[in-house]
Amino acid sequence: VKYYTGALNSVGVQSALICGFSVTLLACYRPGHESLDFLLYWYYISGALSVAAAMNSVISSAFASIW
Repeated sequence: VKYYTGALNSVGVQSALICGFSVTLLACYRPGHESLDFLLYWYYISGALSVAAAMNSVISSAFASIW
């Protein structure tokens, strides 16, 4: 049981770091004005999906380690 708790905690920490990097990237980096519109859409969509997947992983690992 301790092995699974440790594994789930490490997954949660790694997901939180990935989520933090994604949020920082979305907040600090702005593509140039000369970028094509579809590239901007893909940039923001991929960033949002990365944040959503990382948050899902954090919440799932926290729930599984508590339960």
